Amino acid sequence: MMVCERGVIVSNLQLLSVLSLVGAIATFVPAIAQAQLASVSTYTQNAPQEQRSGAEKAIEVTGVRLNSTPQGLELILETAGGQQLPVATPTVDDNSWIADLPQTRLALPEGDYRAENPAQGISLVTVTQIDANRVRVQLVGETAAPIAEVVPSQNGLVVTVTPATAAPTAQTPTETETITEGEPAQEITVTATRTAAEPQDVPRSVTIINREQIEQQTRLSQNVGEILGKLVPGLAVPTQSSSNFGQTLRGRNIQVLIDGIHSAINFAKCSARFAHDRSFGDRTN
Repeated sequence: MMVCERGVIVSNLQLLSVLSLVGAIATFVPAIAQAQLASVSTYTQNAPQEQRSGAEKAIEVTGVRLNSTPQGLELILETAGGQQLPVATPTVDDNSWIADLPQTRLALPEGDYRAENPAQGISLVTVTQIDANRVRVQLVGETAAPIAEVVPSQNGLVVTVTPATAAPTAQTPTETETITEGEPAQEITVTATRTAAEPQDVPRSVTIINREQIEQQTRLSQNVGEILGKLVPGLAVPTQSSSNFGQTLRGRNIQVLIDGIHSAINFAKCSARFAHDRSFGDRTN
């Protein structure tokens, strides 16, 4: 019985401890819940106030003007209270120059601002509201991003814009232009009438013998008359005598012009060795 009674006494003590612990937990949990509800209520009441204060801090842009300058354009953003506008670091993306204005709102009657092709080399200028408290200024060039400089102003902001200069491109020659580089020297023929003309413009049959042809024939014969008889159509071969007398062209007597000067060697009974200048082959091209 003593063991049993002691066992009952121990059990009662354990039960009392459990009940005390449950009461403490029941008291602690409502306290935590009340604290959490209080913090949620405080945050809910303060959040709109913070949003309202952020909106109240934003500077309003009430006017946007675009003026032409000798260098390009001048973009002016005006504020109602004469406040300077903050500007983040501008960036360049392809042909666009971009600058964001934090803590800024547009208060224009037409909403966003947009100007297309305001100047040569600039295709677009925009001022837009991209979120609740941020305005973006974007300048788009035709071939490259414009060169822009931000100048703070007492009444807002001024952006000076200069179009980017494109790299010079090689000009193709027009129909009237003549390209002389790399062209061969012009060939002029002195005719029997002593007029200088190109071979294709001479109104008669012309045979041009170049140095290569003469050098090939000199391997077989050193006689100029014989060489010409082989290379000039219709020119008879020489008489194989010691002179050039009697050599004809298509059955007719011929005249010899050396550098446009008449020579009567065809009718002179002189030695064929001295009938022509020894440098004749060197001056023939």
